[in-house]
Amino acid sequence: QALSQLHGREEFRALLQEAYDVGKAAGVPLPDDIVDDQYDRILGSDDMDATSSLERDIAAGHQSELDTFSGALIRLARQYGVPVPMSEKCYRALV
Repeated sequence: QALSQLHGREEFRALLQEAYDVGKAAGVPLPDDIVDDQYDRILGSDDMDATSSLERDIAAGHQSELDTFSGALIRLARQYGVPVPMSEKCYRALV
């Protein structure tokens, strides 16, 4: 289980980095340390069993914000020529 948790953390970090890279390419003024800060803040949360609204919607079979978040990120990545392989992998797995 520790290995799968490590792999999940690496994937999560990659997702954050990809979103940062797309934002920077689009000219969004993001702090240089935002990826590390968000990663540490979320993984350091006391409530690691909490679920996101996206996760709850998908689990319940409801319409979700998947395209609003992931789809938009992937479209912007293509527009700016930024590779986002982890985002694409996760998006494909959830649609």
